[in-house]
Amino acid sequence: MNINLPASNDTLLVQLEREGMTIESHCRSGLCGVCRCKLVKGKVSYQEDPIAFRKDGEVLACCATATSDVTVEI
Repeated sequence: MNINLPASNDTLLVQLEREGMTIESHCRSGLCGVCRCKLVKGKVSYQEDPIAFRKDGEVLACCATATSDVTVEI
């Protein structure tokens, strides 16, 4: 499922939860990688580089913030 989110200071996870979307998460700090999702369109940033492994095109919703309008696949 593709979800569109606006640029925001909130994490993608917080934005998704606000929209009523359920996404699995545990650590909420970029350590475990459970919240990994595909970034379809847009740009994100991290306050600190997360430790959890990410493949190309993946983001960690718990600690990524949208710096532009984004589309994520969950």
